[in-house]
Amino acid sequence: MKKKALVTGASGVVGNAVCNLLLERDYSVHPIYWSAALPAWYSRECKKHSIYVDLTDAKAVRAVMGLIKPDLILHLAANNDTRLKPENPQEIFAINILSTVNILSGAVRNSLNIPILITSTTAGTEEGARDGENHTPYILSKRAVEMIADSYNLNYGLEVIALRCGNVYGPGDRNAERLIPSIINSIIKNKEPIFRSPLTESRKFIYSFTLAKALMWLVDNRKQASQKLLTLNGGHSSTIAQIFRTLRLVSEENFNLKNVSYSPKLQMGDICPRFASGELIVEDIELELGLLETFNWYRQNSNKEQNGYISAV
Repeated sequence: MKKKALVTGASGVVGNAVCNLLLERDYSVHPIYWSAALPAWYSRECKKHSIYVDLTDAKAVRAVMGLIKPDLILHLAANNDTRLKPENPQEIFAINILSTVNILSGAVRNSLNIPILITSTTAGTEEGARDGENHTPYILSKRAVEMIADSYNLNYGLEVIALRCGNVYGPGDRNAERLIPSIINSIIKNKEPIFRSPLTESRKFIYSFTLAKALMWLVDNRKQASQKLLTLNGGHSSTIAQIFRTLRLVSEENFNLKNVSYSPKLQMGDICPRFASGELIVEDIELELGLLETFNWYRQNSNKEQNGYISAV
């Protein structure tokens, strides 16, 4: 019998990559969607078992988990509005915290002794102290989620691992407010991009399918992890200006991918994961290749509706 995986935030950029990888590993995938329905291009096999659930409804979440009885849960859903002063901060706290509590309580009530993985973008750094960035509703809600996960591990014997990630990008990211999708949209529409941060600001980016592979490796090797809160160390640091220049480059019809040098291991999809002092270290694909794949996806789907903030990290 196939193992069953329950994936929240399945319509987001990470959820899309995770569901495809789970199918490759012969899981029966049960995507949970809420605010954003699974799009037309989504895998038909995943859609077959998709379920609409309001993740802030404890009874509904508990009932679905009891019905599916999953062998693995990947909780990727979140309101990922990372602005300093969002219009509805109460929604960010309610969605991010309540959805996590309901998932973990549902596991307890249904006696599910299974691995549960939770992801978020990096939940605050020393550098993030600039302009109060460490205190945005999103960051604080994710810190609360990490403490809640720790509480359920200690008090209820769950096997929850929280993984902090960098800026995730890739095919299927329908959040037009995020940096890379917004730049791609401006290029496709031949408009000047709007930058909300300094062009010299450096960020760490990781490709969605690299993150999906890291999550699957973490499931298989979780017993080796010395901590239940891990930071994903990988990807590529790049300034906003460099991202913009690279996207302009890969958008040109005469762009030659042969000019980009590749690691043989990465060409074969080996992300070389390993644990080290509270980190999960991986090797990401070259930024040019990841941005090319992302741009081509947008070019093929540019006429389809772009959703708002609520998706997956």
